[in-house]
Amino acid sequence: MGVPVMQFAYHLDAAFCPSSTPGRCSHAWKVKVEANEETVFIRSGAFEIGQSSAPGPGWFCSSEWCEFYEQSEINLYPFNRTAPAAVKLQVEMTQLGNMGTAHNYAAALGLPLVGSLTRDPLPSGFSLGDGSYYSIPPQGGTNTFQRANSASVLQVPNWTIQRGKTTVLDGDVALGVSVDAPLGTDDAARVRWRGTSTEINTYRDLGVRITFSPLASAISTAPPPAAEIQHQISVTAADAEGRAVLGKATSENRHPLYLMPASMSDRRFGPRDRGGDNWCTRQTYLWIHNNSNLLTRINDISGEHARNIGHRSHFTGNMFDIYHFYTVPGAIPTSAGSNLQQLRRETAKALAGIVGSAQTVRDWVQAERTGLAALLQNTDVVRIYTAYGASGQAISVVKPDGSTVSITLPVGWQHDLLRTGQVSELDLGVGAWTNASSPKLRFDDHFIHDDHHHVTLRQ
Repeated sequence: MGVPVMQFAYHLDAAFCPSSTPGRCSHAWKVKVEANEETVFIRSGAFEIGQSSAPGPGWFCSSEWCEFYEQSEINLYPFNRTAPAAVKLQVEMTQLGNMGTAHNYAAALGLPLVGSLTRDPLPSGFSLGDGSYYSIPPQGGTNTFQRANSASVLQVPNWTIQRGKTTVLDGDVALGVSVDAPLGTDDAARVRWRGTSTEINTYRDLGVRITFSPLASAISTAPPPAAEIQHQISVTAADAEGRAVLGKATSENRHPLYLMPASMSDRRFGPRDRGGDNWCTRQTYLWIHNNSNLLTRINDISGEHARNIGHRSHFTGNMFDIYHFYTVPGAIPTSAGSNLQQLRRETAKALAGIVGSAQTVRDWVQAERTGLAALLQNTDVVRIYTAYGASGQAISVVKPDGSTVSITLPVGWQHDLLRTGQVSELDLGVGAWTNASSPKLRFDDHFIHDDHHHVTLRQ
């Protein structure tokens, strides 16, 4: 393991051919080296051997036979930098009969057919992330948005690239195949050349899709199988004599995203986003599964492949929005905005002296304190953003004496209610909240989280 170069030698010999048996005069030979089943060296040729003449350059002859000896080396570092490589050396020589003119070719000496993989740049505005997040659909599912990688493929004389294949790995374990397709030419092809360079013995980019479509996922994601994945792209070529040559390259560690537990599918609020908005890391999936009793309803976690779905965050699969812990009577249970508007109205009515509304606001404060406290006590919760309370428009309220009053809530009214149980002249009689100064808790004075709570889990 870690040895960058392996040296090896091979030896061929053939006896002079009697003129009485010309059918024994022609031979073909091949030397092939594989590392982890990938072809990294291949040389082959054919020759005719006469009664006393050498078959060609490089052969040494005695009085009865000729031999060919060559020493070479290959770069093993791409194959054994993290684990020992399985290396196989294969030498063949076959008697073919009279073949006519001798020919030789050599290719891929010391270089892998597939040199490296690079992530395709994300479209402008697609994500606020670094492009290392990939959504793995559940078994039988496909991706809505497609992503590809560029595989650098060696241009070998007289070789033909035939197809590409993407395998999702968890270390040494193959989780599933997302693409296995022939080389195409149009923009929709899952495997296609990029650029126009055809210079031999140089690398050219081959675009290979790595997401699932039209091939459906065969990966069981409940529970998710891996916290990190790699993409391995295999390229199959045909050499000058039609023999299959396989090249492979594996990506760096990447971050898989999975759909949240199905048990939460009927506990959602808000509108849905194209491609899904409930993609999460393995750790988040398991946390939600094990702590669903701490949650109300979930809106956004992450978009597909960490796609931008309208947040300043939510691209790492460990942040999610939840509905308030108390649904105000008259609110739409799947609309956070509706719940906030009802709470605003009840708070204005409580300030106008309506006792029933004061009790509703008290129920909201106590439910929010209890629910948030349980989350704050969880060691995997590292941050919660919660309501501050924008002032908003004045609210017209009919007081108990029948008169009408216009009430404007002060800026920070939710913050004051949660921290102290008071706002303006209204005192709910619940006292100060002991968790209000928790270092995990942030009252969002940008008013983004007035109608929901944002929870961030440990990565």
